[in-house]
Amino acid sequence: MILNPLILSGENTALDRVVSIEEERAFISSFPVRGVFNVAERAEDRMIVGFQNVEPFATYTDAFAHVGIIGTYVDQSGQR
Repeated sequence: MILNPLILSGENTALDRVVSIEEERAFISSFPVRGVFNVAERAEDRMIVGFQNVEPFATYTDAFAHVGIIGTYVDQSGQR
């Protein structure tokens, strides 16, 4: 899991509570159709070491159709 160690460190994220596997699955399965979800996989052992999600800013109006919210998360072992 990438998120919880980052959250527990209290550094480099505004997230302030750990998430369960079920919450992560729900987030991914209900991800907006217009969103983009990228995953970084380390080639030598196929371990997931990061991900980035881009979500539409607002679904209640088309005025912000060009605006997104970006979250980028990198496993602590890969941070510099």
